[in-house]
Amino acid sequence: MRDTVDLARILFGADAAFAAVIDQDTGGLILDTVSGDGVWHPAQGQLPVDAGIAGWVVSSGHAVLANGTGSTTEFPSEPVSRAGYVPGRVMAAPLVRDGHCLGVIEVLGPGGPVNDPRDLDLLVLLADQAAQRLPSR
Repeated sequence: MRDTVDLARILFGADAAFAAVIDQDTGGLILDTVSGDGVWHPAQGQLPVDAGIAGWVVSSGHAVLANGTGSTTEFPSEPVSRAGYVPGRVMAAPLVRDGHCLGVIEVLGPGGPVNDPRDLDLLVLLADQAAQRLPSR
C-alpha cells in the first residue's frame, strides 16, 4: 500500500495522500498509510466513516474530485480540516475488490485544478490495484 500511496502523491504533485481501510469490528476507517512530510497526521490513525470525503467515498462506493474543499459544505466535518490542514483540492477513490469496498485512497492538495476526469480514472486504477493486495474481508 505504501508504494501506491507514495505514487499517487508524487504523480498528482500533491501535498499528501493516505489510504484507510474499514475496520471490520467497528466499521470505522483505520489509517493504513500516509505519504507527505508533516502535512497531516490524524490523531490515533482513525477516521469516522460518516464524515468527510473519505467517509463519503466509502459509503457511496464512488470516486470524487473536489475543488475548494476549505469552503464547501458538501463534505461537512472533514477530518483533515479538524487536524489543522485544509487542502484546496482533493481526489479520492474507493478500494474495491470483488464488489466490496475495503477502504479509500485520498490525495490531498494535488497540483493544478482538479477537473480532468482522466486524473480520477488514473486514481481509480491505482485504487483497484491496491485493493487487490489487501486482505480479504
